[in-house]
Amino acid sequence: MCWQTIKQLLGGKSDALDGAGRKILVIDDGQVERSFMTQTLEKVGYQVVARPDGASGVEAALTYNPDLIILDYLMPKMDGNEVCRRIKTTPQLKNIPVIFLTGSTRPETVITCYDVGAEHYLSKPIDAKTLLKHVRATLDDPASLAKS
Repeated sequence: MCWQTIKQLLGGKSDALDGAGRKILVIDDGQVERSFMTQTLEKVGYQVVARPDGASGVEAALTYNPDLIILDYLMPKMDGNEVCRRIKTTPQLKNIPVIFLTGSTRPETVITCYDVGAEHYLSKPIDAKTLLKHVRATLDDPASLAKS
């Protein structure tokens, strides 16, 4: 996706294109999803590190100190709930916002994600506009999501 397309999706707002070097950690076992999120976020200026499983994701969070974590729910080795629990109970990570992005839309899944500390829950598949809107809102103005 090119810059002009992203700019058009976001209504031509140039400030929405400036990730200002903020760091985002993407933890998702799907190669296609990781690539899509990484490319979309990097094109607007975010620094992105992506990991394919929960265990390496927790390790990356500790070393990378991201501003935001985008987390899949269903993953091998360590699922998203356990990753989020570990993040939210680790003193140096507990204030990092977490957005769950998953294909599961079961009500109990959504409730569990919020119960373990997620700030937002989004369903797959996701488009660039929705992803960027939620990332920006979570980092800059979390209350703005309630208005949309």
